[in-house]
Amino acid sequence: YHRLFSSPISIARARTHLTRHVALTVAVHQAACLIRVPTEVVKTRSQTSSYGSTSSLGAARIVLANEGLRGFYRGFGVTVMREVRAHLEP
Repeated sequence: YHRLFSSPISIARARTHLTRHVALTVAVHQAACLIRVPTEVVKTRSQTSSYGSTSSLGAARIVLANEGLRGFYRGFGVTVMREVRAHLEP
């Protein structure tokens, strides 16, 4: 440990590596959530009784009609933060 962080240059490299790692983790999970969140919204809405007994396609149509495209991304920010946090923990 002491040898790894013995010079200011090695500390700067470690910080750069960590910053790059965090930035890439955030970017990858944001991209994944662009697909995952709408899928989860439709799945959740079709499984609950809020739309009655309907298929996934029916639930997607109702979300689009009632809330527009924004409705598919409800909870996007929270989901991204949860995913990033889970993958950055040691």
